[in-house]
Amino acid sequence: MHRIPYALSGSLVLASLGRLALAALDVDFDSTDSIRAAAQLKAYDVMTYYHGNLSGQIPGILPGPPPIGDYYWWQGGALWGTMIDYWHYTGDTTYNDEVMQAMQFQTGPPQDMYMPYNWTASLGNDDQSFWGMSALLAAEVSFENPPAADPQWLALAQAVFNSQTTPARRDDQCGGGLRWQITPLNNGYNYKNSIANGCFFNIGARLARYTRNDTYAQWASKTWDWMEGVGLIDNSYNIYDGGHTDKNCTDINRAQFSYNVAIFLQGAAFMYDYTQDPVWRTRTEGLLTNMLTVFFPNGIAKEISCESEQKITCTTDMLSFKGYVHRWLAVTAQLAPFTHDRIYNTLRTSAQAAVRQCTGGDTGRVCGFRWIQGTYDGTNGAGQEMNVLGALLSLLLDKAPGPYTNSTGGTSQGNPSAGTGTSFLAYQSPIGQGDKAGAAMIDPLQYSVGVPAEDLRRYCPGGYHPVHINDILDDGKYEVLQKLGFGSFSTVWLAWDKLYRRGVSIKIVMANNSGPDNQELAVLQRLRDRVTPQHTGHEHVAQLFDSFYVTGPNGRHLCLVLELLGPRTSLVAERSPDGRLPAPLARRVSAQALHAVNYLHSCGVAHGDVHMGNLLFQLSDENLHSPQRIIEEFGPPQIGVVSKKDGSPSDVGVPRHLVAPVRYGRGLAKRFKDVRLADFGESFFVSNPPNSVHTPLPFHPPELIFRHTLTEAIDIWNLGVTTFEIITGRILFDADFDDRELIPQFRHVLGGVPERWLRQALESGLLESEPDDSVAEDYMSLEQELKEAYSYKCKDESLRLSDSDLVVLGTYLRKMLVVDPGLRSTARDLLGELWITQVDLHVEF
Repeated sequence: MHRIPYALSGSLVLASLGRLALAALDVDFDSTDSIRAAAQLKAYDVMTYYHGNLSGQIPGILPGPPPIGDYYWWQGGALWGTMIDYWHYTGDTTYNDEVMQAMQFQTGPPQDMYMPYNWTASLGNDDQSFWGMSALLAAEVSFENPPAADPQWLALAQAVFNSQTTPARRDDQCGGGLRWQITPLNNGYNYKNSIANGCFFNIGARLARYTRNDTYAQWASKTWDWMEGVGLIDNSYNIYDGGHTDKNCTDINRAQFSYNVAIFLQGAAFMYDYTQDPVWRTRTEGLLTNMLTVFFPNGIAKEISCESEQKITCTTDMLSFKGYVHRWLAVTAQLAPFTHDRIYNTLRTSAQAAVRQCTGGDTGRVCGFRWIQGTYDGTNGAGQEMNVLGALLSLLLDKAPGPYTNSTGGTSQGNPSAGTGTSFLAYQSPIGQGDKAGAAMIDPLQYSVGVPAEDLRRYCPGGYHPVHINDILDDGKYEVLQKLGFGSFSTVWLAWDKLYRRGVSIKIVMANNSGPDNQELAVLQRLRDRVTPQHTGHEHVAQLFDSFYVTGPNGRHLCLVLELLGPRTSLVAERSPDGRLPAPLARRVSAQALHAVNYLHSCGVAHGDVHMGNLLFQLSDENLHSPQRIIEEFGPPQIGVVSKKDGSPSDVGVPRHLVAPVRYGRGLAKRFKDVRLADFGESFFVSNPPNSVHTPLPFHPPELIFRHTLTEAIDIWNLGVTTFEIITGRILFDADFDDRELIPQFRHVLGGVPERWLRQALESGLLESEPDDSVAEDYMSLEQELKEAYSYKCKDESLRLSDSDLVVLGTYLRKMLVVDPGLRSTARDLLGELWITQVDLHVEF
């Protein structure tokens, strides 16, 4: 239950000329104490709408989504931003525990980037960003840091930002920009709008100022330029809502919303404070003039697109915009002093009008939405209460410090690579047309689930097989104990092998991908049948124990029984103190990965998708000798009953319950020593190469980009890029939309691309023009990139590489990252390199 906030004291209700004496909400606008006291009452009123801290409820979210409640997931993120500001401006810690619990609970298993599995089916870029902005606000106002083992505020914001720069979110339709929605099945996926791009711009501008890393500012500037270029910002600083990708964004929806202008205004103020560039002053002033002219008639906030004197047609989302606008204006005034007086005078007039109409309900202080008429309009809700709370807090802008940076008092720990490893979105292919026929029968919004898990729409004919905890598989051989994860084409389960009394991993493949020609099964069988125990690399490749089929309501599914492995190396790196593996462990992991690749190649197999997400740590067998011990090690399954909200029977093929993937704890680098190369979904036999493989864009080798024949040399290139990431915690190359963007980077980092390749590509039409090297001018030589990426200070300097080690590593990488695959070193040759020979694969450290 909520604690009662402090009551108004007698000293705060003394009469003065600035007072508005209005029923239970009595505010003296000339008194800081009175404003704070009124804010305390409104904070209490806001929190009466929140039930996530009660038994059986989900922390972090307001009741919803519709139809079971009024509010969407993103509004929970907006609520906590409001409550963080409440603490910042008033000093009242009453709700800080709720803030901490909520903000941490919703971070989401994949990469801690506010994409919890349970909400991915309806997730927009702006939805994710509102949580990221609240995390960044916590860093900027020095809100209490989470325990060291949990995601930190700055790193969470960086993860959100990084996720929105990935190729999975970016394309060249409309010339760039973010789409509104993230997943292709969502309504709005074909719409690029101002709020999605405004949130990204805002986070980028703020991260630039907080970290002094100019890369964030460059992204912010690029976003502004795109907004202007596509016509979403005009010469008068009007900001329009968006445009559709199938119209190349030429069909601009000219609706205007206050929070669109406000989010760009606050971001522009951050850019001005960071750069001191007069261009950003001009933009800040222009946006402010537009804001006050369009959305503050007579100095009082009005949502012009849905609010008139006669009626209110605003959606639940729109009913909360005024609060954000007031809070963001206050920060703008702090960062851009030339705006202060115009902003403060308007905020005071608007806040007085807001309080004047809060006369509804049994308390006599329930607030409505329409402020401009001065009387309560009969509406109520969390949005209306947050609006008035935000208006009151904005008047305290001169009583609290402006946003901190990491050099002026901010203490939150960051991770520049957060959110860049293997994630749910990055490796999840869109549901194809064949899947949609079955998926269309399932509407996830009709269901109550209760845990973050996979998309219910994939439980359709040809899709996932419904699996439940304690299910018995393959005629009694295996009992399901826990959920390890899921991917585009499978779910993965932890099971107990009753015959051999051991824990195993069972990968249950979608029915549509379980035919007799399944390449992954064929590859794993070859690796198993050609076992040569004396080969060092064998012990660093995931082992196939068994395979069988299970038939269910969605079809016949291939089940691969594999050895039980631990977390991805990318996850362990992210959760390490420096955002990368300690040097001794990193070096050993890179060596073991090479031995694994060498073993595959000796068997005539190419992996096709080597990266840190497919290098998994090995578990200690002595800790897994019984089902009970396994549950102790992995934790009990987090189960959510699946049921239709209207009480009707579930669709055929939908499981009775979903299980959240296991979440590994922190401090992982201290627990694991050896890795296995896993996930052979893109593998192929060297004697029969495919035309293409699906691997993340930054890992695309030149032969894949130029459409040359693929060989096992693809693994050497990918291993080189992966080794750079293992050691430094950073990705060497980057591409937003198309792998051809990598060509100029290859020239800068590696020294060139064969001229004959470029001529052939131009003649065939693969390239329309000569690659523009200027777009990669920030890239340095491989050795310089390595030195720069490894230059930042470690928390434990004894766990970093020496300069001589970096020279040895540079020589090793040069032999792997050769553009022409025919000239690339083989895995066998690389085993003789100093970087490898100096590593004892099994010594303890």
